[in-house]
Amino acid sequence: MKQLTVFFLFAMMTIGGWAEGVAVSHDLSETNKDLRTHTHEPVLSADQKYSDELLKKAESGDSTAQRNLGSCYYYGLGVGKDLTKAIELWGKAASQGDIKAQTNLGSLYLKEQKYDKAYVWFKKASDSGDVHAMNNLGSLYNAGLGVQKNETEGFRLHQKAAGQKDPCALYNLAVDYETGRGTDKNIQMAIKAYAEAASAGSSEAQYDLGILYFDGKGVPQNNQKAFELFNMAAAQNHQKAKDMLPMLKTLIKPQSTTNLQQNP
Repeated sequence: MKQLTVFFLFAMMTIGGWAEGVAVSHDLSETNKDLRTHTHEPVLSADQKYSDELLKKAESGDSTAQRNLGSCYYYGLGVGKDLTKAIELWGKAASQGDIKAQTNLGSLYLKEQKYDKAYVWFKKASDSGDVHAMNNLGSLYNAGLGVQKNETEGFRLHQKAAGQKDPCALYNLAVDYETGRGTDKNIQMAIKAYAEAASAGSSEAQYDLGILYFDGKGVPQNNQKAFELFNMAAAQNHQKAKDMLPMLKTLIKPQSTTNLQQNP
């Protein structure tokens, strides 16, 4: 079974010494481009912890309470973890049209690689406008998981979700443009989407945009800008960005890094 890689293939670094002008490129081969995608955290957290009042509301049929109680069981918030009860409660809420519960089910099944079920619930939530479901559904279409592969539809969904400034969707849209996945290749549109995703806090976008500046692909080669972007990603514990920092420090003037946060 094909696996949908959540944190996927980034740049491969050359072993040995670094020198200015050595390119660090993305793996954009036909084999790997379907796997370069980013999805949201598996399940939305509950808005409140377990309580007798929450339990009573859920038992009375309140869909929001059912969804929150399900998340309490999923995460063990004030009650013991119980995946079976979580799924049961989300199912009750989802059947009443609770969009977040539908997204939770889709995300859970995505995590468990039950792509047919993930597709069903993401489709329902996406059709109701949920941006998380929309982004993840686009990734299923791109990879052909749980649904017939359709990169054009994957691109459309990523583009629609990115219009709501969702960082994950913006990142995926950038990859779509860079690789020509479901659309024509357009490095300038890719850079624009990477920049928006990076500004919104996506460490993956910060890293990938840093690589483009380091390579001078679609933008003027700029080691200082690359360093700043890697530094931002490293602050979020992005390991490949951390690995890039020592090399970048040797390529830019020492004073250029003086006022920047240092990362181990």
